[in-house]
Amino acid sequence: MRNKLFFILLFLPSILFSQTIWYVSPSGSDLGAGTYSEPWRTIYKGVTDPGVSAGDIVHLMPGTHYINNQVPLSNVHLEGEGYNSLVVSQITGSTRAISVTNTTGSVLHIRGIRFSGNNTLSPNGILVYNTNNVHIHDCFFENFLRSAVLYNGSTYRTGNRFYNNTVTNCAGGATGGYGDESYAVEVDRQTGFIFQNNTCNETIRSITTCGIPFGGLGGTNGLQILDNNITSNYHQGSYWPFAIELWYQVNTTMTGNIISGEIDFGGFGTTGLYFADNIVGPSSPLSRNTVGLQIEQYCEDVVIERNTFRNVEQAIYFCMAWPTSKVNYADSITIRANVIYGVTGYDSGFGIRFETGSNDELGSEGACAPPTFVNDIKIYANSILSSTTSRGRYGILLPSQGRTSGVTNIDVRDNIISGFSGYAIYAYRQDSDYPQSITTINVTYNNYYGNGNNSTYFNGFTPSNYTSGTGIITTNPNFISSTNLKLQSSSGAIRQGVYISTVTVDRDGFSYLNINPTMGAYEYITNISLPSVTTASVTNITNSSAISGGTITTDGGALVTARGVCWGTSTNPTISGNSTSDGNGTGSFPSTITGLTVNTTYYLRAYAVNAVGIAYGEQRSFYSASGTSSGSNEGFLQIDGILIKDGTQFATYDDSNP
Repeated sequence: MRNKLFFILLFLPSILFSQTIWYVSPSGSDLGAGTYSEPWRTIYKGVTDPGVSAGDIVHLMPGTHYINNQVPLSNVHLEGEGYNSLVVSQITGSTRAISVTNTTGSVLHIRGIRFSGNNTLSPNGILVYNTNNVHIHDCFFENFLRSAVLYNGSTYRTGNRFYNNTVTNCAGGATGGYGDESYAVEVDRQTGFIFQNNTCNETIRSITTCGIPFGGLGGTNGLQILDNNITSNYHQGSYWPFAIELWYQVNTTMTGNIISGEIDFGGFGTTGLYFADNIVGPSSPLSRNTVGLQIEQYCEDVVIERNTFRNVEQAIYFCMAWPTSKVNYADSITIRANVIYGVTGYDSGFGIRFETGSNDELGSEGACAPPTFVNDIKIYANSILSSTTSRGRYGILLPSQGRTSGVTNIDVRDNIISGFSGYAIYAYRQDSDYPQSITTINVTYNNYYGNGNNSTYFNGFTPSNYTSGTGIITTNPNFISSTNLKLQSSSGAIRQGVYISTVTVDRDGFSYLNINPTMGAYEYITNISLPSVTTASVTNITNSSAISGGTITTDGGALVTARGVCWGTSTNPTISGNSTSDGNGTGSFPSTITGLTVNTTYYLRAYAVNAVGIAYGEQRSFYSASGTSSGSNEGFLQIDGILIKDGTQFATYDDSNP
């Protein structure tokens, strides 16, 4: 039944838009008519026949279809019947098996096909060059030597997507060492590209012949990497161990992914990165050290929140030590509500690391140097736990050097840091050619436990305008386990944090308390429930306004942060529609409803919000009668067809108790 549904959905666009479908079968003939009963034999014939018009569909019937010369797919859709429609490239040179062009302005689909590189004898699969609106989806790619799919352009292209695909063993390794790896799926010079719900596995080949599942060096703007499962072969020695490598990134969103392999936002900077709700790192510890998320050179407007980083040497790593000829700085970085566990490596293991100085040489470009400046670093509500078998060194390594204006405005609060061999938080002079300088730093309300030294230490210098000490505790956080960093009821971190207005939800999406939240990535919500709220009667109804309100009888064990009433013309209104905001806390409150439409029946409920969620009171209904002006009390209240009037004043009507 599931397969039948897949084919129905696959062919639905053909049915809806009356496109001509042309058929290709391994048992067909290119002298045929291209119909279901007389299919063509080759894909080349199918896409180049003069009778095939723009927007038509070339359908690959089940069986093995061979490509010996490049197929120029221009303005027509190519579709198959899933895994059984196999396309094998026998091209052994650098030429791509299929070259795609779309000049129609409409979306061109490649879907439901299994593409093979003939057991890595064929280097490259599909090329989408200087073309917009090409969607490749519900396909399988396997065993290409160097690359399955390349989206590229001489200028930035728009509207391209790659989704619901499975890509296996399609990226080539570094035959010449660093920098020579290829990408199974590569995107360059793309705007608004969507890479979603794909499964990519590059673990079959050895570490010297395995490439990178996804990436590109040409730049993207508005790239979305959503809900993918990507696994790479963790390389060793002179080979990059990346699952994802991207350069020139602007406004990238990466959410909901499971990544086993390193993520590198590399050369020439990252501007506007939202990295959230991902799982990064191997499921079990490795014999070598690795990185989770690495951001190189310069970065600004970066948010990293609600992720899980596991079993890596450096979970979040900002590498900003570059030659002075390069632009390198960090500005506006927020790291909050992340879970980091299993941090390994005594000499270089860090939960969060800012490398802002180095005496290393970067090839012919010269010695590395600190960034020009570092500003506005916020590290909030993270749970950071070292491995117990190969302990990490520091929980957080802070930036400490900038060539021009130094390091300014660092705020570190509500974190739990546990199990590291050295200091919980550390900063030192990383480059001997430049002085340390941190101005305006707040390190308060953190929990340090089981570290070599449960404190913050600035080696060789003292920051200016430094706030510390307040709210620092050294009690056992009592995580449930070394891989589950939720807190047990005996945890000393419960209700010991400080409210931070920009930290609203924890790793699981629950709201933090507004007063004395729990430290770390998880709010402790046991024994907390929704508030109890009742809805007041509706009075003083005019043709455009009314008065109601509610009573919060209990807060459910957590502060009521918002309350009011919501209303609409459908039953069971919610705060996503029309609503008022009438303060916080328990007790009764009045609420004025305005902007009503005359002669309309409305439904209304009081609401209250706490850390658990939104509670609603019972529903009331009322009618905004005609014949009155705004501000007048004369009119009618209609309930179930009954009009109620009390002189010039509406009678109060409680429809929950008629």
